[in-house]
Amino acid sequence: MARSNDRVLTPLVSRVRRAAMRQSRFSLTTAAGCLFFAVLAGAHLLAHEHEAAEAAPEITVLLFGLSGMVVALLSGRRLPRGMSLVISFLLAGGIAAQLASSNDPGTIIAALLVVPVLMVYLGFNTPGVARATAAILIGMCALAVLSGGIGALHAASAVWMLAYGGIVCWLVLEVSLALGEDLSRAVRTDPLTGALNRRGLNRYVRETRQTGGERWMLVADIDGLKPVNDTHGHAAGDALLCATVAAWQQVLGPGDVVGRWGGDEFVIIFRAAGEGAARETEARLRAASAQAFSAGLVRLQDGPGLDMLVRLADDDLYREKRERRNRGAVSAPPRPAPAPAGQGEQPWPALVSVVAAALYVASAAVGLVSATTVWQVAAETTAVALGLGAITVAIRLGPRYPHWGLLGWAAVMAITLMARAAVRDDAVGFVELLFCLPLVAVISGWFYRRRVGRALLGGIIAGVLLTTSFLPEQLAERLGPMPVVAAGATAWLLLEAVHAVRHGERRLAETDPLTRALNRLGLDRAFARAVRRTRQRGVPLSCVAVDFDEFKQVNDEQGHDAGDRLLQAAVETWRDALRADDVIGRVGGDEFVILLPGATAASAEATMTRLHAEAGGGWSWGVAELREGDDPASLRARADAVLYAAKAARST
Repeated sequence: MARSNDRVLTPLVSRVRRAAMRQSRFSLTTAAGCLFFAVLAGAHLLAHEHEAAEAAPEITVLLFGLSGMVVALLSGRRLPRGMSLVISFLLAGGIAAQLASSNDPGTIIAALLVVPVLMVYLGFNTPGVARATAAILIGMCALAVLSGGIGALHAASAVWMLAYGGIVCWLVLEVSLALGEDLSRAVRTDPLTGALNRRGLNRYVRETRQTGGERWMLVADIDGLKPVNDTHGHAAGDALLCATVAAWQQVLGPGDVVGRWGGDEFVIIFRAAGEGAARETEARLRAASAQAFSAGLVRLQDGPGLDMLVRLADDDLYREKRERRNRGAVSAPPRPAPAPAGQGEQPWPALVSVVAAALYVASAAVGLVSATTVWQVAAETTAVALGLGAITVAIRLGPRYPHWGLLGWAAVMAITLMARAAVRDDAVGFVELLFCLPLVAVISGWFYRRRVGRALLGGIIAGVLLTTSFLPEQLAERLGPMPVVAAGATAWLLLEAVHAVRHGERRLAETDPLTRALNRLGLDRAFARAVRRTRQRGVPLSCVAVDFDEFKQVNDEQGHDAGDRLLQAAVETWRDALRADDVIGRVGGDEFVILLPGATAASAEATMTRLHAEAGGGWSWGVAELREGDDPASLRARADAVLYAAKAARST
């Protein structure tokens, strides 16, 4: 019997795995969204008795959802981006038909509460046309309510709820667009210099080839960076790179870019009408540069890929480098450079707090106008005062606004919305509370860890359920459970979707595209976590600084491809030999840091000796163990000192 089950299950499991490998983030989010709409439509069909005219839109949404899910899963990575617009319009059309044909206020409100899912979907997958598409979809739903469903609601209440829901949907869209752009920028940007990384360069080349215009590419290799690092330390070399990139960017025009190809290799792409103009730009770049460099110039052609163009430029670059060998090294550390553009502190928490508080104040002001009891006046007045206070604090602090401030304001906003909904005798306050859920879900998913977001959203949903017991009995019966179910399900889906996208994009942003080791951004975060956990658990932590021997010679004599293959092979060897919780990070062209949690200096030294013997040499290392009072910077500096001492001893 067991063997019979194995014969059935093994092929099924294999098919599921193959199907999962064919999926992309886009196809999976499309399938999940379609399934969400189908499940809600099916649940509503089963929970309520419908006339034929009312059931038809629900069945349409159910069929559209299931069909979209199947198409997305079958297409996988081949699912065209344009399909997102088709699916969004089909689902929105079904929702609009449902809004126009229903006379049940609970059904109308529940249908409106799922629209934020479409906003997040558009924001993540079609940022270029998301705003225009969202305006059309929101307009479709508003017209559907005003043309048919408004008969089930009080006219003034319906207009305000539509306006409030539309604003919330737009805020959700803007948060999604900002999150997508923020993470996309991190994915394509070098965290040290602010230049594009390899991913960003490849994307830029693809996009610029579609726009036309003659562009040239200068591949530059900084001279003398290795002596700077060896003599003055990595901080001096980092400052040199930042100063050089900043100087280049001042010379280049709008639309021209600098990209970091390796440790001290850069790709500069700029517009120029002919080779003569390109040589003039090259001369200006050399004159402005904070450090001398060798370079090769090629025209950005339509055919070859970026890798091939870099190899073509390498021929001239290495010919020049051989001619000027032993020149360009500096004897003193360069002056520190300002932080690159885009690396400063972002005021997102303060900005989001201001916008959310402004909407909150507007809703409280509308409620204050229609308040009829002392309790209602007191609740709305308190809400206005709290909202204005939150706006004032956020504006005054700006980028210094604390990270936890947004979390605290979301909790205060939700609690006061519950109080306002409980003392009102209409559905408006309760609907405002329900529309608060998707907004809180997207914000907490963007700014906070998964468990924090889940705890906040779970607490608010519990508060919403408690608030329903304070609603007038007649109102509670008219609305039914579907608005709460739709709001809770929508909010939870958005929270998980934002967390999934944020985690996936952050993982890309923290990974070196060449070696798949952590880059500086990822290593800094992993280093901080490792030190914190080491101190909490009372175990040792060793840091290993690794530097490849004669790496520049490999690049100069054999080309960058040979150097790239050398680094990739070494990292793959380390990854296979080390433990799952050990950390490998690339901090420069041929410089790496390896973190060994739980390892003393002696055991780390033994591990590296074994790895060095298995790899057949090619690199040097230095080990330092975490001491009392150490932080990541000081621990790495001590490992660097041991490394350079070892290299100096080897050269004598």
